[in-house]
Amino acid sequence: MLFRSAAQHPENRFLGAMILLLALASFNMFLLQQNWTTGWQKVGDVLPLVIFMPVGPLFFFYVKKSLWPDFRFQVKKRLHFAPVVLDLFPYMLALAYHLGLAGNNKTATFTFIDSYNAYIDFPRWLSISIYLLLSWKLLRQDHKSCSVVRIKNLRKFVIAMTAFQTIWLIFLVPYLLPGIGLVFPLTLGWSFVYLPMAVVIYWLGIKAYSLSIQPHLPAAPKISGMQLDAEVTGHAINQLKQAMDKDQLFLNPVLNLQMVITHTGLSQKVISHVLNHNLHKSFNEFVNEYRINAFKQMLEISAIEQFTLGGIAMQCGFNSQATFQRTFKQFTGVTPTAYLQAQASINRKSIAQI
Repeated sequence: MLFRSAAQHPENRFLGAMILLLALASFNMFLLQQNWTTGWQKVGDVLPLVIFMPVGPLFFFYVKKSLWPDFRFQVKKRLHFAPVVLDLFPYMLALAYHLGLAGNNKTATFTFIDSYNAYIDFPRWLSISIYLLLSWKLLRQDHKSCSVVRIKNLRKFVIAMTAFQTIWLIFLVPYLLPGIGLVFPLTLGWSFVYLPMAVVIYWLGIKAYSLSIQPHLPAAPKISGMQLDAEVTGHAINQLKQAMDKDQLFLNPVLNLQMVITHTGLSQKVISHVLNHNLHKSFNEFVNEYRINAFKQMLEISAIEQFTLGGIAMQCGFNSQATFQRTFKQFTGVTPTAYLQAQASINRKSIAQI
């Protein structure tokens, strides 16, 4: 889902790739613990499923692209992923052994690989920790083009990854101690690390995807000593209202800011400034107000009785029942059902008076 949403949210490519790597590592551990996969060991020797070195850079670039949409991933940035050779080395050595290129002493070869995999975990942990620190520094900077909601969610993502790193470190310290290192995971079980990893995978994936399908408006840029003149402001307001009143863009359930920019020809700065400083609304509030009004108007049509409230809401541009219920109560102070009952009561009184 994250890769599919990357057309409108390119930053999701980084997060999607990171979650894929974590999921592959978890899948590898799952296969190793199944009785019906006894033959998996040979395949697992050469199939690189446990790749952690790119996780830190991928998360860092996800945060950076989210904060600065204009950020471009240049070729030289690929150097951040060079340490992946440390992950690939044991797989290449195992492949060389199976091809007869690394001698015939299986015990010595795979004892070395096991020791290597144990001690490479610390550089893996350190790499992710360094990029988490860099991500924290990015979030502390001034972000004029990113909404407050998005920044808050990014902070939650970094906190979740930091919590996982803490759990991993608790496991890692005794794991690296001489004498008990290779016995420790067999005694305690790898679930101590992989269960929290599974939680992170699901939570990050679902949260990031839900964030990507919600239209969000960047915070209005602070223009020192400058304001839009009355003519520009008036024109922008007319264009926005025409896009909703006449062209009814709000009926599109996936409407976002970029679509409005394309339709009206207004710049992002102008739309942001007008909504925040003149209409005093967020992008969501501006669009949903039209959807709520359309819903109320449709309730007055007698033929509409054949539809459910949810069905009417979908026709008015809402993409889910939950979003409609929450938004309606936010605007009116009551639930749609309570509103419908109140309107029916008013209509009965009007008829009785006649």
